[in-house]
Amino acid sequence: MSKFLSFILLVFLAVGCKSGYSFTGGSTGDAKTVSIKTFPNNAPLIQPTLGQSFTEALKDIFVTQTRLSLIQDNADMQFEGAITGYSVSPV
Repeated sequence: MSKFLSFILLVFLAVGCKSGYSFTGGSTGDAKTVSIKTFPNNAPLIQPTLGQSFTEALKDIFVTQTRLSLIQDNADMQFEGAITGYSVSPV
């Protein structure tokens, strides 16, 4: 009987501690829109599609993991930058 009560207590603790926390969660405050400019590749080692691939991946993250709408200009949040260097190494 003691093991059964311990099990029930453990189940209630596990269910009670679930607070809706998410590792991808974060507050965007009052922002409703995001704008992401294309990141040019200014690195000495040039891969022609890197800037576009990075920009599209960043857009995809914001569209799929937040409630923000992606717009061209005058967004509540704006991202822009440049790729200035990277390295390739064997695994």
